[in-house]
Amino acid sequence: MQNNTRFKLPLAGVGATILAAIIAFVGIAPGVSSQNSENVVAVVNGEEIREGELVSELIEREGPQLLNILIRERILQQAADEAGVDVSTQRVEQELASVRGSFESEEQFARALEQSGHSISSLKRDIRLELTLHELVADQVSVSEEEIRAAYESYKEQLGGATFDQARVQLEEVVRQQKFNQASQAWLTEKVSESSIEILLDSDN
Repeated sequence: MQNNTRFKLPLAGVGATILAAIIAFVGIAPGVSSQNSENVVAVVNGEEIREGELVSELIEREGPQLLNILIRERILQQAADEAGVDVSTQRVEQELASVRGSFESEEQFARALEQSGHSISSLKRDIRLELTLHELVADQVSVSEEEIRAAYESYKEQLGGATFDQARVQLEEVVRQQKFNQASQAWLTEKVSESSIEILLDSDN
C-alpha cells in the first residue's frame, strides 16, 4: 500500500474543473464579476470567440453545479472566519511541496496536474480549502485501536508481508483520513442545511 497523502491527483471532478477554468479566464470568485467580457480568448478561422461568450456557455451548461460548489466554498469560508481559522500561505506551500514530492519527477507531477484539470494556482486553492476544512473538523475525528486492526485485516494483502506493528502508523493515517472525509461531508451538509441560501440563477436560460 502506497503512502497516503491528503491531496492526490487527479483531484478535480467535472464541475471543479470547469469552475477552475472560469476562475482562470475571468477571475470569478464569490462577490467578484468579470470586467473583461470582450477579451478575445480564441480565434477560429479569423472569427473571434470572446470571454463573455465562453463564460455564458459554461454557466448555461454547468451553472447550477458550479454555483453549488461556490456556495459550499462560501459557507466554508464564513465558518472559518467565525472560528478565527486562517490558513497561511506557508502552510499551503508546504503541502504543495509534499504533493510534488510524492511523484517520481517534476514531469510526472506536471502530467498528473494536467490530467486532473488543475493549474498550480487552482491546486493551491484546493489545498487551502481542504486545510481550512481540516482545521474546522479534525477535532471531531478519533481513531480506535480496533479500527486500525480492522484496517490491517482489510489491507493485509497490499502490505507486502508487513506486520501490524510495522504498518500501524500508516494504517492509522489511512483510517483517520477516511473518517475525516466522512466527518467533513457530514459537517458541510449540516452547515448548508443551517444556512440561508437564495438561488437567483435562472437555470432555464
